[in-house]
Amino acid sequence: MIALRNIIKNATKVIFDVTADIAVTGTYHNVVPGDYDPAVGNGANTTVQFPVNVRTGMFKQEEIDGDRIRFGDKKIIIQVTEMTAVPTADDYFIDSGGDRWDMLVIGTEPTANVLILRGRAHAK
Repeated sequence: MIALRNIIKNATKVIFDVTADIAVTGTYHNVVPGDYDPAVGNGANTTVQFPVNVRTGMFKQEEIDGDRIRFGDKKIIIQVTEMTAVPTADDYFIDSGGDRWDMLVIGTEPTANVLILRGRAHAK
């Protein structure tokens, strides 16, 4: 099992290396909830930003249900080695064109080498 995991890990790295010219660069914003402050009624969030190169993909027509997955949502794929924080549901990604993508669902593939996020364009 460990040998298979290593093969998949190496294959994932090769795939990211080969597709480097189509990477989408931008800044990942990790929103960390602050401690509860009874005087204010909530806690101040802290946002940690770091650069990432992601790969994006569209959802297949049959995956789009109009609610959980909407037309225009993107699969945002990030190598775990590029993440410097644990993703949360309040995170967002701003691409090099200035478009903001709110993270809705966070998951990993079976070998935990790649984060698979579902991003939705932020309402302006």
